[in-house]
Amino acid sequence: MREVQHGCNVLVADVQGAELAVLEGTDLDRLDLAVIEGSTWARCTGGSTLDDIAAYIRDADWREVAVFRHSRPYVADVVWLSPAAVTRAAGTDAGTGTEGGPR
Repeated sequence: MREVQHGCNVLVADVQGAELAVLEGTDLDRLDLAVIEGSTWARCTGGSTLDDIAAYIRDADWREVAVFRHSRPYVADVVWLSPAAVTRAAGTDAGTGTEGGPR
C-alpha cells in the first residue's frame, strides 16, 4: 500500500479477511479516513475479524465514527477517522492553533 498511496487520504478496504495485512502495509499517518469491511468471524484461515481490525486501528489512535451493517448480520463496513482528522474536526490543527476546515 505504501508504494501506491501517495496523494491519497482515504482507504476503502473490502478484502475478504486480509484487512490486517492491508493495514499493516499502509502508512496510516498519511490518511484521514478509512472504510473497512469486516466480519465478526474469520472468513478464512488466518483472516481478521472486526475485533482484530478495531484493536489494530485503535492502537493507532483512530476513532470509529460509523458502522453500516450489511444484510448478513455478521458483516459491517466500519468508518474510522484518523487522529489528525479528529483534531481538525474539533476546530484546530494540533500544535498550530489554526482553525480547521477546508484549505
